[in-house]
Amino acid sequence: RKNRQEIAEFVFGYLSVLPIEKHLVFCSLSSFFFYVLTLIETNVENYVNR
Repeated sequence: RKNRQEIAEFVFGYLSVLPIEKHLVFCSLSSFFFYVLTLIETNVENYVNR
């Protein structure tokens, strides 16, 4: 779980450098990426616990 926090901090640090108009695209991409990550993690945990 710790590396997820580090990735988030990196993402938001990178966001602050980007021009404003790129923020929306990058935010949607990163939120989709985290959504997929969470899905994969949940599926892996279910598979391992089975």
